[in-house]
Amino acid sequence: MSWYWDMYQTIKQSGIKSDYQYKVLETTPILHSPDVLETMYQNASHEQKASIMLHIDNFNDITFNLDRYVNLRNKIWDDYT
Repeated sequence: MSWYWDMYQTIKQSGIKSDYQYKVLETTPILHSPDVLETMYQNASHEQKASIMLHIDNFNDITFNLDRYVNLRNKIWDDYT
């Protein structure tokens, strides 16, 4: 188990972030909760934030009038502009 801990510490210190969970967002048929997306946003790189925004846009018919999704999408949009 020591090798796993060493690898974890190396990755954590280097700032490398996994793209897997963000790539899944782009194609998933399930809308994630605003709490999950907010947590992902706080830990996301610039490119990963785009995946969150795309996920929200994929469910635009549902999220269009829901304030928490709209606010998160606007935060991401402000990061880009």
